[in-house]
Amino acid sequence: MSCMFRRIALQTGRCRSERNWPFPKYLGACGRVIFVENGWKLLDTSLASPWKERANIALQLLNMIDTFRNGDPKWIVIFLDFRYENFAVDQSGRLNLIDFDEVMLIDREESGDGEKKESCNMKDLKRFLSGTEKDGICFQVPQYSQMMYALACVRLLSFLPEHLLKSLSDRHRSPEHVRPPGLLWGPPEHEATAIEALLRGCVEEKVAGGRLKAVEKLKAVLQRTLI
Repeated sequence: MSCMFRRIALQTGRCRSERNWPFPKYLGACGRVIFVENGWKLLDTSLASPWKERANIALQLLNMIDTFRNGDPKWIVIFLDFRYENFAVDQSGRLNLIDFDEVMLIDREESGDGEKKESCNMKDLKRFLSGTEKDGICFQVPQYSQMMYALACVRLLSFLPEHLLKSLSDRHRSPEHVRPPGLLWGPPEHEATAIEALLRGCVEEKVAGGRLKAVEKLKAVLQRTLI
């Protein structure tokens, strides 16, 4: 596909230095090997942290996806491999993406604009990914970029029982695998009902645009709990 290619390693240092993107600091390169800063804590070590720390990381994750979708006028960043081991928290509490194997840069000039006109959920994403070698598929990529929120919510944020077995694929887990509750377990009692509803709206929307509204409301609630 001409609009999809992995060159994120070449962009890592530039993005981090020029736009403060959520990538490790670029230290240098030798041939095709790049060197970046490390020594941070993997994301799963934050699961036992106090609520405000976890809520702040969750908010950073949602903002990271905002940046992937809208942070550059020429490119859309697509990342679908939302697993704890692909993210790390630095010494200042800043969340970073540290594994670029599944990152794709999408040229906006070769893709369409706007969101889907109907609801979009996991089955739609699976169908789209199964046809990624077809002509014209690049044009549709931006319409499915919102599914990064759904994957982040279901795999990293949600603590709801119906989400603990959900997965886009079983490539990384056995069918009987149940992951630990996500970062947003144990929310403040007065916000728990709202957070649960918004996580459900993030993972599966009922009407077009519902997911994006749920994400914005979830970010507002999380921000409120940090005060």
